[in-house]
Amino acid sequence: MRKNKKLYNLALATTLTTAVVVAIAPTNAAAATVNFKDLPKTDVHYENVMDLADRGIIKGYHDGTFKPYQPIKRAHAAKIIAQALESKGILDTKNVTNPGFKDVPKTHPYYSEIAALANAGIINGYPDGTFGPEITLSRGQMSKIIARAYKLTSEAYNHPFKDISSSEFKKYITMLYKYGVTTGTTKTTYSPGAPVTRGQLATFVVRAENAYENRNYAAELKEEIENLTKDPAFAKVASVVGNSEGLVGNKLTIKASSINLNKSLNSLGDDLSKQLGKLIMDYNDAEDLLHLYDLTNSITFEANGQSYVVDAADTDLLTELSEKFGEFIKQLGNNGNTTLGDFLSRQGDSITIKVTVTFDNSNSASYDVVLEK
Repeated sequence: MRKNKKLYNLALATTLTTAVVVAIAPTNAAAATVNFKDLPKTDVHYENVMDLADRGIIKGYHDGTFKPYQPIKRAHAAKIIAQALESKGILDTKNVTNPGFKDVPKTHPYYSEIAALANAGIINGYPDGTFGPEITLSRGQMSKIIARAYKLTSEAYNHPFKDISSSEFKKYITMLYKYGVTTGTTKTTYSPGAPVTRGQLATFVVRAENAYENRNYAAELKEEIENLTKDPAFAKVASVVGNSEGLVGNKLTIKASSINLNKSLNSLGDDLSKQLGKLIMDYNDAEDLLHLYDLTNSITFEANGQSYVVDAADTDLLTELSEKFGEFIKQLGNNGNTTLGDFLSRQGDSITIKVTVTFDNSNSASYDVVLEK
């Protein structure tokens, strides 16, 4: 599995929609001069609609209107979201696989956009095998699509909405509120069952783009790692790595003597992988940590003037990182049959490995992993 990716290829039973008018806009030069006679500059959605119009992602009707308060349907919503994602380099609408929706043939005007979103796990069809391109999209459904499209996390977060406690979309709505994508229909309501209007969709998309681009993944990763080491599950493997403190600042110390100094470097990665796997399985908030891993572009190990780059898109499980870490140790030791103890003796009894995590939005974080006797 590539990017969309790893443990996050969970079926999405979501829904997208349409609006009436989202066609491929003219060139940017032409789009930049567009004016919709029913969208004054004082309209709450004006800036966001014009943002997408200037980028050629949306377009109005032949009569010069945009109809910002008209409900949008799944097909048109799919078109807008897919093109917005593609404009940011997040989605490819050219190379797609037919998702097999009965009501979206390859001749459908928005087939490529719908297929691309389905391929990426952002939208799904109905149990009867249809996509429902002409069905109106609800605000609740849109929250799930936007959260998936822009990779917003799903941990609990305080919100003011009194009408979402029983909604199946509660956690997605919460995330949209957390990242400033929505403020609700009133100060205390979100209206999950209400239809999404064309103007609202434009605002959802532009705000989500801003949240995606400005999000501090490095800070979130550090918080998740700190939470992990405080979780009761960490105690189960603390003895294996000889460290009950976990991450201290940006440093994680692993006591090799707790692993077994007589172990060969060949088995180090496998042993660490098994222990990390147990930890992740028992960790209460593993989904959030794994989600951050899902947003990771690459991980680089560096020590003694050598480096080892892991393409996160090709590393299906977080536990495989331990195997890669072991591979790097073998690379440093020049011989997989060397024992861990002998390797560290040659390093002065300890070695510091710099681990740099680079996320999809170019945000990065670095940690020092100290392996010592």
